[in-house]
Amino acid sequence: MRKLLGGLVLVGAAAGAGFVVRNYLQDRASAVQGEVRITLDGGAEIEPDPAVAREFVDIARRVLEISG
Repeated sequence: MRKLLGGLVLVGAAAGAGFVVRNYLQDRASAVQGEVRITLDGGAEIEPDPAVAREFVDIARRVLEISG
């Protein structure tokens, strides 16, 4: 029984790691394509150029890593 649970934990960890990597790569691809939109307080949306979008994604990711 312990082997089965240990195996399930390892499979779950591998699946979780795969999910995280897939999301990271998708986020990176959207930043490169310029699909990042910034919503201002007034409700207006702007779409920055790819270099700026990549920077915003990196900053947001670091903030989430620090707070997580």
